[in-house]
Amino acid sequence: MPRLILLITGMLSCVIAFSQISINGSYLNVSRPSGGPLVPGDILELHAVISVNSGTSITGLYYTDNIPAGTSYIPGSLKVTTNENKVIAAIANTGNYTDAADADQGQVVGSAITVYMGTGATSSAGGSITGGTTKPAFGTNNTILMVGYQVRVTATVGSTITTAGTFYYNKSGAQTVNVSPTTLAVTQPYTCGSTATTNYVAQEANGTFSSGNVQNRTIASSNVTGYTYIKLAANNPADGQYSIIDNTSPTTYSGSSPASSDKVFSVWDVIGDHTGATNTATGNSPTAKNATGGYMLAVNATYTPAIVFTTTMSGLYNGSVYTVSFWVRNICSKCGNDPQTGSSTGLPGVNPNLSINLNGVNYYSTGDITYTGTWVQKSFTFLNSGTNVATLDVRNNAPGGGGNDWVLDDISMSYCLIVLPVKLESFTGQTTPQGNLLKWRVDQAPDLHHFEVERSTDGSIFSSIGEVAGLADVDGYQFTDESLPSSASILYYRLRMVTKDGNATYSNIVVLYTGSTEGLVTRLAPNPAHASTTLLIGSSSGGTAQITLLNMAGIPLYKQSATIAAGTTRLNLALPAHLPPGIYIVRTNTVNASTTSRLIIH
Repeated sequence: MPRLILLITGMLSCVIAFSQISINGSYLNVSRPSGGPLVPGDILELHAVISVNSGTSITGLYYTDNIPAGTSYIPGSLKVTTNENKVIAAIANTGNYTDAADADQGQVVGSAITVYMGTGATSSAGGSITGGTTKPAFGTNNTILMVGYQVRVTATVGSTITTAGTFYYNKSGAQTVNVSPTTLAVTQPYTCGSTATTNYVAQEANGTFSSGNVQNRTIASSNVTGYTYIKLAANNPADGQYSIIDNTSPTTYSGSSPASSDKVFSVWDVIGDHTGATNTATGNSPTAKNATGGYMLAVNATYTPAIVFTTTMSGLYNGSVYTVSFWVRNICSKCGNDPQTGSSTGLPGVNPNLSINLNGVNYYSTGDITYTGTWVQKSFTFLNSGTNVATLDVRNNAPGGGGNDWVLDDISMSYCLIVLPVKLESFTGQTTPQGNLLKWRVDQAPDLHHFEVERSTDGSIFSSIGEVAGLADVDGYQFTDESLPSSASILYYRLRMVTKDGNATYSNIVVLYTGSTEGLVTRLAPNPAHASTTLLIGSSSGGTAQITLLNMAGIPLYKQSATIAAGTTRLNLALPAHLPPGIYIVRTNTVNASTTSRLIIH
């Protein structure tokens, strides 16, 4: 299957149901509490959740796992918690455990993790659970336990980490239930300053869920999986259900002071959707009864994490940069559950935490979306490599049961019009007796951390040859490439500019010829262009020229050969159809010389 290599983290996925028992995995990126991709050095907290429904009993419960390859275990991090990720001293079935195989219920031996769970569990045997009775319980509905431990990412950019785990218990005989493996992409962060207007999410009215003049949309969504559709009412949607609505009030209240009877479960916020809102934080006002309003997806999370929304997008370009974006809102400030008494805590409870999979590989997680009473936008930017079709999954990356109630709207994926976080004024190069001298200037780059100088012999595959520190009081930099490869007469250079928060973008490409000094000059007109442009080639001698159109990542998109004369040659360049707007490079090679020109396509 083609892979997407991101400019950016995600979740462990698998929903396994055995009778009245559900199991799944999730994670927190501890290093990026506000969301982001998974990068080397990040600390992950891996979770495995088991939920036992009311009236169901199991015995001999324990969990095993192996520390994933590409990570290193954080000593002393092993624990069993409530669904809110809390260890409660009064509940013996939760606890922090030592790594040693000693008297407590957990142990880490080499890369193997074992945790014995449930009432009566010991250091060598699992205990029992009766759903809704054994603590921690969500009311009388079910018992939820979550195993957790932390690892540090040691894998390199471009690699993946695979997570798994297994629960064992007795219910009408011995049962072994595996948490299905999930693949997490280790990436580098990318930054997008602005996006094109085209939204590749075509389904569900371009991710807006459409509009109508009835509160509950009558048609369920074929893009929502793992959840059951139900019309919003006083106590719906319940856990594991969703509604598509223009107003979160079961009474269709549209004022500013709703009573508890106007709220789902007496506690949900009363709001309208997000599409087209003048104030993006507050969103639209709740739609009045029988008035026309925009719809949104309202979700009451499953007890164990699951896919919420999935869509397939086509027409993507290999080597182009895209941004996925959506708006989400935590809509319950008082949904928390006391796992000892089953009563409300008057607190938000489990925070929503969403993750994004692309073609089955997880690239991003939002972090916990705490209750603020406002909509928040979550987005990430990635480099598409090797595919023109992508399946995008939005996943609930946290357990339900007391909280984790949220609305989703305005899902989009757009081509990124790259705006560098570092304002690069110029990047030039020249050959000298000491080597190839590169010079560049930046303007106002307080967040700059360093530059990585990259070199290529073919203009496509680059490797790092040095690093230059970014300095707050310096705007001019230079680097000399003294170790020139003897086999290459043409060398290509670019800068990878890295900010303090780890975001990185690339400069234009500088081409230097290390052989004879044949003159070669090129110019593009018109520039910016749309369907075509003219390439003017000035050459001191005639011959054959190879013209290549590349994107800003250095990936060739179009090639043609032409015969040129000594002097000036005009060539018409018909640009590939449906090429996304953005900045591109036109490279012209002759036998003894090479030049590049920047082309803007609008």
